[in-house]
Amino acid sequence: MKKRYFILLLILGFFISKFIYDYAPLDYENNIDLKTYLGIDYNKLNNKDIDKLNEKVNEINNLKINRKNINKYYELIEELNNEIKNANISLPYTDYKEYLEENKKNFNKNDYEKALSISEDINSLNEKIDKLNNSKVIENLYDYKDKIKILEEERGKLLIKNNVDPYFIDNSLEENNVKFNLIGIENKELNITKNIENKSDIILYEKIWSYIKTIIPKDYIDFISKLEIYTDGYEDTLAYVINDEEILNKWIIAVDLRDSIDYKGNFNTEFRNTLIHEFMHLISLNNTQIEDDLNQYAETYTIDEGSLKKDSYLNVFYNKFWKNHRNYLDKTQRDYLSEEEKQELIYDFYLEHENEFVSDYAATNPVEDLAETFMYFVIEDKPKDNSIKSEKIKFLYNYEELVNLRNFIIEKDKTV
Repeated sequence: MKKRYFILLLILGFFISKFIYDYAPLDYENNIDLKTYLGIDYNKLNNKDIDKLNEKVNEINNLKINRKNINKYYELIEELNNEIKNANISLPYTDYKEYLEENKKNFNKNDYEKALSISEDINSLNEKIDKLNNSKVIENLYDYKDKIKILEEERGKLLIKNNVDPYFIDNSLEENNVKFNLIGIENKELNITKNIENKSDIILYEKIWSYIKTIIPKDYIDFISKLEIYTDGYEDTLAYVINDEEILNKWIIAVDLRDSIDYKGNFNTEFRNTLIHEFMHLISLNNTQIEDDLNQYAETYTIDEGSLKKDSYLNVFYNKFWKNHRNYLDKTQRDYLSEEEKQELIYDFYLEHENEFVSDYAATNPVEDLAETFMYFVIEDKPKDNSIKSEKIKFLYNYEELVNLRNFIIEKDKTV
């Protein structure tokens, strides 16, 4: 009899534990404010759109998120984004299928149906590849990739036939963004071409460029060859820099229009902070810091852009703070890791070494760690404790040039 009661108690305990696990609240962002969420795009909405979107926002905010209803949360976010698109505000396409469905009117009917069918086949093959990657089994992997290549070429021909550039769509999907304009820089000024006709857009672009020029010294502005205005949706990547034509003294700086300016037309504090982070990439990854040729036998730290010079900021930073984490860096570079697995690895590493990093993103690699540390170096007072993350900030005070840049940014930011 006692044994029976014991088993019943075990079963009851299991169901109670499962109930608690399923319905325990999760730490998800569901206190959305429509004005903050949409930023400057809020001003494009009419009252009817605002009321409709606020209904959906309230539904999301009133949801008590737990493991049982987490899918409902994702569905509501998707519904909100669809309502935003219905209000004629552009959002990034998630895949070719979505692009085709939203641009059906631009295609010949037969070509549209063929391209849609091909896209569904490609999505199906990619799902199979993901399963193989997760299981670490490579059987059929290359067959699937070959089939995808053939299907992509076939779809590309259909798009070109209907006056659509497949490279432009591929690039936007790969970077999960919508590109609005890529503007050249001449003599430190924007080269506004005739294809940018909207005066309000030009005013915004000039405002962004003026701010960049204000807090980045002239010598470094010369490294910037183009300004890219884009969005990857709301609250994702706010800005980034990338080599222009893979030349280390030419860089494109990209700014997310929606995340950088609020609905009142003011710059967000986060935009300033992100710009400081990206500025450190310009400082540490240009041709004065990196050798022109990639040398696999170099004794210095080597990254995608090339082998670092011995006395470069990043190489000294790596030797002082990252040399003992070489195994971790190797793990993050493994080809078979999915992006989700890689991010999980980085976050776990951060939790294990939280004392070493100013943020979880800083734990990605030495390049991002230096950029994040520089941002805190600029926006905060000199730390007094002896944690490793504080030692990293204090390390930057050893360089007179960096201290001068810090003072320059602080003073110039007051004038904006």
